[in-house]
Amino acid sequence: MSYGKARVWGALLRLWLVLLCCGAGYKLALATAEGYVGSGGCVSCHVAQAGAWQGSNHALAMKHAGPQSVLGDFADVRFEHHGQVTRFLRREGRYIIRTDGPDGRQQDFEVAYTFGVFPLQQYLIAMPGGRLQAFGVAWDARPRAAGGQRWYSLYPDDPPRPGESTHWSGREQNWNFMCASCHSTAVRKHYDLATDSYLTSSVESGVGCEACHGPGAGHLRWAASGAGKADASRGFDHSIERLRRPAFAFRSGRSIAEPLGGAGAAPQAGEVCFGCHSRRQELVADPDPRVPFLDNYLPSLLEPGLYHGDGRIDGEVFEYGSFVQSAMYRAGVTCTHCHDSHSAALRLQGNALCTQCHQAGSYDVRAHHRHRPDSEGAACVSCHMPGKTYMGVDFRRDHRLAVPRVEEVGVAGAPDACMSCHADRGVPWVRVALTKWRGGRASARSQTWSGAEFLAAWRHGRQPGGTAGGTAGGSSIAMPTALTAAAAIARASALSAGARVSLQALGQTISDPDPLVRLGAARSLVALPAAEAARLGAMLLDDSRRAVRVEAARSLVGPAAAQLVGISRGHFERAFAELMAVEQLAADRPESHVNRAQIELRLGKPQQAEAALRDALRLAPTHVPALLNLADLYRLARRDSDAEPLLRHAAEVAPALAEPSHALGLLLVRQGKVEESVGWFEKAHRAAPAQPQHARVFALALHETGRGRQGLMVIDAARVHAPDDAALLRTRILLARGLGLDDEVRVSQRELQRLAEGR
Repeated sequence: MSYGKARVWGALLRLWLVLLCCGAGYKLALATAEGYVGSGGCVSCHVAQAGAWQGSNHALAMKHAGPQSVLGDFADVRFEHHGQVTRFLRREGRYIIRTDGPDGRQQDFEVAYTFGVFPLQQYLIAMPGGRLQAFGVAWDARPRAAGGQRWYSLYPDDPPRPGESTHWSGREQNWNFMCASCHSTAVRKHYDLATDSYLTSSVESGVGCEACHGPGAGHLRWAASGAGKADASRGFDHSIERLRRPAFAFRSGRSIAEPLGGAGAAPQAGEVCFGCHSRRQELVADPDPRVPFLDNYLPSLLEPGLYHGDGRIDGEVFEYGSFVQSAMYRAGVTCTHCHDSHSAALRLQGNALCTQCHQAGSYDVRAHHRHRPDSEGAACVSCHMPGKTYMGVDFRRDHRLAVPRVEEVGVAGAPDACMSCHADRGVPWVRVALTKWRGGRASARSQTWSGAEFLAAWRHGRQPGGTAGGTAGGSSIAMPTALTAAAAIARASALSAGARVSLQALGQTISDPDPLVRLGAARSLVALPAAEAARLGAMLLDDSRRAVRVEAARSLVGPAAAQLVGISRGHFERAFAELMAVEQLAADRPESHVNRAQIELRLGKPQQAEAALRDALRLAPTHVPALLNLADLYRLARRDSDAEPLLRHAAEVAPALAEPSHALGLLLVRQGKVEESVGWFEKAHRAAPAQPQHARVFALALHETGRGRQGLMVIDAARVHAPDDAALLRTRILLARGLGLDDEVRVSQRELQRLAEGR
């Protein structure tokens, strides 16, 4: 067959495979991708590595449903949870789940794939539009003695109902967007917005060899050629050295090993893992394991809800964000120093894993860990890697590898090394014991490298070390000087969230050698005047990392970009194209269209912004940010009659959120319905009592309707949460003056003066 005909037939075969995912069998299309050969091409030469990989969580991350892959009990088992009944059965060799469908009716759904293997296994159900959906009742794969071998709900308290986004049939359980790229190899999502459907394909179900090593066709040609060691890259188009972990050795008189090549000797080695072991957004349709992490992904930073104020894990964030806070990461330690590259199992058990680099004679002794040898308290991970349980049964350790600190003890919900074992003793006892342990010092000096003190201080409005520095979320931090020792992700997080730094300091972060810090700097530009943002941001538009360029373009869109000329303007146009490609890549998510709308508004294109928001609501009619943004767009256009039903709908679907009620109250005020607005302002204030703005507006509405004393009480209650909020004090003065309370006016005026003088 000629080469031209082979290409035609190959294309037709790939098209047929892709179309399979829309057929009755709902089998995920296994498509070819340039240079990929599948793990089957590797096994014959790499027998030992393949043997370790084949039984790993990576290899078993996703499999066709069958007797060898399904762990759950499908022998007509009935499971009931909060009134929702599910049955798991077998029928003619197929695995069937009988449950409430998207319309609320009980139906039979066939399991297409298993998803994961331990400590739990989920099941994927094929749905119209090429979707695979992750079912919300999972199989506990742990041994029976550990409480496993049972069905359980991933939502123990309030299971979602049909129609909700977190129901198994909803968008939050969609495999194509949420899960595919990390449970299969070389995934191509292929989403079509016009039809709201997918033609998702992959080279291989499960995490195969090429997910980490990159396309293997060139390597197979090298192996067949007999070239031997003549080609140092062994047929790959990149150096395989990037996957090797640097060597460490103990130097004379040192109890901690040091990297032979210097700190950070192999920074790329862990980046291969970070793509799937992080909370992140994809920047490209086909993430390439051969390129730096920040060229493929935009990671979440240390944000509230994801991480605690000191950097400890909170939401389901996986390992990246905590590991890059650690001193070990900065010294050059990689994932594979602790985990086998192919089996993903620990290289050594117990403290032996840690004494690879920390001499046992100094650290695996009672003088260091202060617990009975061989007890749980004497285990290194018990103190340095406390954890949290996710998905009901999946215990994951915090990878900051941090030293326990008095300040961290007793923080609600946070992984706590001491309280996990000593809860019966109470927080005060633990704090005293830990302080005595430190010889009277509250914290270990070695902890300062993690950035925990820096981040917690910034969030709570203090300078590191305890000095008051302003209100929460607004403290001024001398970042480039005293805090250069903080982890890059901590500095980036503070910049991204709006920490106030001088223009000189910000200029230094823009040229920081760590791309994470430059990413934070790029996000901070949006708060600057247009001319300053353009001046400082110009060099970030041509940054070596895509994530930095994209966020710089996002910050500069609009007036700041208009200030750019010459080569900087060209850099902006290219970075802006990358930004829009990122949003297009996530077109199956309403959030992407809200982002597009905000970009269009900053470009002065309200009609395009409205179209983007309508796309978001077509995909998710109850998406509150889209409802609020569209209502605000109508407000700007003086179309309150169009905005009102959107706000009422948002308040109905999200009664626990303050923003819809607050916005609806403001609309009613504009319509002259002040009395009706009071109830909505009250709902907003009750939903967010620590938000000063909601309290102020509620109090003013009470004042306008003749209930000024109630308004004064609202202000005083709000000042408990924000005692240094000047706007609350000014509102208090206004209300007290209206009530004729001259003494109260004078007291508040003196306090306002004290705030103005910084006393």
